[in-house]
Amino acid sequence: MLHLISRVMELGRSGPQSRCGLKLIKQLMKKRNEGLLLPCPSTAHKIFRYTRCMSNFFCCMYRNSLAALTQLNCRADIVGVAVAVLVGKVYFFHSPADMSGDTVLLAAVSVLYGCQQAYFANLVGKCRIKYKVIPPAVTGPPEFERTLRAQQNCIEFAAIFLIDLWTAGWFCNQELAALFGLLYVYGRNVYFYGYVESAKGRLKGFSICKTALIVLLVLSLTGLTNSLLDKYFHLKLLKKLF
Repeated sequence: MLHLISRVMELGRSGPQSRCGLKLIKQLMKKRNEGLLLPCPSTAHKIFRYTRCMSNFFCCMYRNSLAALTQLNCRADIVGVAVAVLVGKVYFFHSPADMSGDTVLLAAVSVLYGCQQAYFANLVGKCRIKYKVIPPAVTGPPEFERTLRAQQNCIEFAAIFLIDLWTAGWFCNQELAALFGLLYVYGRNVYFYGYVESAKGRLKGFSICKTALIVLLVLSLTGLTNSLLDKYFHLKLLKKLF
């Protein structure tokens, strides 16, 4: 594969545009070996321009003919595609392995929450069978109605919880977000079983969930505001406050 890359790069050594492409490629390879990303966003845009003829390049690769490559009028594009595709790395984005350490706790809490909601939905189905409430009916004995309402309330707050969880973890602190995410999951469990027993039994679980959501919302707003100020006004709010 590396031999093929070198052969393709030789095709683009004539002309100033191609020499510029080779220079940028050397920068990419150097940064990649050092474990870094692209030197700067402008370099990424320049390299991205060299991938415009990707369809033609794949066509030539399919024919397995270097002679066909020389017939293209965009040798620098070929060089860009060769580095972006044949090396097997996309340099414009983080790889999944690089990102997993930043989101693994958030993903774990999200999957746990999804499993919890699936379990609650299964309990509603069993409750329908027990009390012979045939869909699409949503009314029946008080026990069934409380079970259905508890599950529906969990679904109603799912989007709010997941948005706050991921925003707080991504822009503020992953560990804190995951901790209060677990608190919310625990609160939902208390809420569901309390509501199944009686209408007043839901209050304790709802208070726990509300507290967790408020903290996640505060973390989200704090982290997002700090990121916006840092990006557009070069003002790091958190460092000035703490």
